[in-house]
Amino acid sequence: MNDHTHNSPYKIAIIGAGPSGFYVVDSLLKLNIPLEIFMFEKLPTPYGLLRGGVAPDHFKMKNLESYFEKIAFKSQSFHFIGNCEIGKDIEISTIRSYVDATFITTGANFSRNLNIPGENLKNSHTAASFVAWYNGHPDFVNESFDLSGHSAVIIGQGNVALDIARILAKTPEELSNSEIPEPILNQLKKSKIKTIHIVGRRGPAQSKFTPNEFNEFSELKNAKVIVNPTDLTIEKNVIEYLTNSNNKKNLKNIELLKKCSLTSNEEIPPQTKTINIHFHLSPLEFNGPEDISSIEFSVNKMTGPANDRRAVLTSKKETIPTDIVFRSIGYLGSKIESIPFDDKKGIIPNVLGRVINNQGEIEKGMYVAGWIKRGPSGVIGSNKRCASESVTAFSEDINKLEGPKNIGLKAFINSTIKQKVSFNDWKKLDSHEKLEGSKKGKPREKFISVQNMLKFLEII
Repeated sequence: MNDHTHNSPYKIAIIGAGPSGFYVVDSLLKLNIPLEIFMFEKLPTPYGLLRGGVAPDHFKMKNLESYFEKIAFKSQSFHFIGNCEIGKDIEISTIRSYVDATFITTGANFSRNLNIPGENLKNSHTAASFVAWYNGHPDFVNESFDLSGHSAVIIGQGNVALDIARILAKTPEELSNSEIPEPILNQLKKSKIKTIHIVGRRGPAQSKFTPNEFNEFSELKNAKVIVNPTDLTIEKNVIEYLTNSNNKKNLKNIELLKKCSLTSNEEIPPQTKTINIHFHLSPLEFNGPEDISSIEFSVNKMTGPANDRRAVLTSKKETIPTDIVFRSIGYLGSKIESIPFDDKKGIIPNVLGRVINNQGEIEKGMYVAGWIKRGPSGVIGSNKRCASESVTAFSEDINKLEGPKNIGLKAFINSTIKQKVSFNDWKKLDSHEKLEGSKKGKPREKFISVQNMLKFLEII
């Protein structure tokens, strides 16, 4: 690399403080060049989906926070600007005028729609809103979920769908030691949901959840998984393909599902909750005059080669009664004003992390990482390699960058963002949450109001 042309550290902006953003910081610091990094986040709290999306009872995954904290404290040139919304408190074009390069790591926060009749009936919800609610995300804590009925349907069979089913199936005692905030916890404890359906359009050989996630059902104190054995009749060539391609995840999923089917005829005690897993069903219509009462499904058939099995609708129908539904069929990113966006894929168009503009050209000094780059795939750790790839692109481009038009970004932020939250401010919130949680036998008791966070920090 050549020396920086204006004899000062390279100034980098990162939009979004989730795992991808911190992995970008980690990769940038490994370049061993002079840097000043500014990370902008809408909420006063960092870590994105690790705080607001990862299941509140997944304590091991939550430990990643300490890893990201170490990244933040590696360099005095790292600045966290929390409680700063792009497009409201500051424009991204303004930020770009002060920096050499900008990385967008805003993730994918919105659920895909099914686009079928009745989808917007009362008590039909996106998985994203429910997950954010029980995690205490400030933007969702006032959402309303009627859990007074006895049956719930979750459409989709990824790990998020299993998270929702597990939270609904837990006893009040099992929920009490999680990170679920007390006001939300009190509502979940009143849930009357007893029968839970997890529905997928393809077969068990194509299941998206991971074995570890599925195995957590076996640890539930008062719930039983039920799988119809006829759903587990899988073509020989499909099994051979999974075996030859060393697809250990799906082979293990099939094994676990078969174990559940073998015990499905056991007598179930009256108070036991059931988690019913259905395959080969595609939703056609949500029924009900106002509140959802049932869902009509097509019974699908599987076609295509073993490595690309597709679900095809048939004339055969099946109806599942329900009092509430959660739609968990994937996530989309959100558009940022003036930044190219692919509405269909829900990502920012890019090549190896370099943003591509509407003319099909590389947008100099603009990079993406994480789900907004590649779509919602992989686990949190997958974002590390993704971030590294994008930072590699930056390092290859560094001599071609035009440099900032303005100087003094730190001074501009201090004079413009009046209620900004620093990383040290966040640590004060973090310590308080952990202290309050310890009094209740929980890892933390979260702030669920931005106003209360700012009041605690004496910022307002």
